[in-house]
Amino acid sequence: MRMIDGAVSRFGGLDILHNNAGILSGPRFPDSDPSCWQRAISVNIMGVLSGTHYGAEAMRQRGGGVIINTASISGLMPHFTDPVYAATKAAVVNLTRSLTFLKEEANIRVNCVCPGLVRTNLECHSGAVLDAATQRRFKSRRAGLKDLPALEPDDIARAVMMLIQEDGLNGKACTLEPGKPWQIQ
Repeated sequence: MRMIDGAVSRFGGLDILHNNAGILSGPRFPDSDPSCWQRAISVNIMGVLSGTHYGAEAMRQRGGGVIINTASISGLMPHFTDPVYAATKAAVVNLTRSLTFLKEEANIRVNCVCPGLVRTNLECHSGAVLDAATQRRFKSRRAGLKDLPALEPDDIARAVMMLIQEDGLNGKACTLEPGKPWQIQ
């Protein structure tokens, strides 16, 4: 809420909100401690719900806007390395698709971007709360992913800008995978 209030007071309103938060769940479910997957659920789902709740309220006052959620390609298909992460990102995709009514009711479009592997420090940030031994196991299980083709953060930014600018898109998921054209679903 402070983020939204800060934007409204500094810029006079809110036109665009990008819910762009996500963490991995840690050791693979069901072997992980519940605190690991509860944290992922809190950040990946509750963060998007909170941002959307407060953002939509501010956008209604302004006459409309655009909300872009960051989900993941893992939200559209099974992800055996981190099933909880996949479940949280599937929730983001379904929430996005379920909010299409906001366009008619409040002139607010909601879409999401679903990238594949992106070169970021997601693993370092996600594993920061784990004890040293668990963190080593967590990172070693994911080590093979480092050699896969990956997207750059700028690739995601371009897709987000397209979703903001294309007035006809609402409730859509834009998938991005290295070496493949974007797909709108």
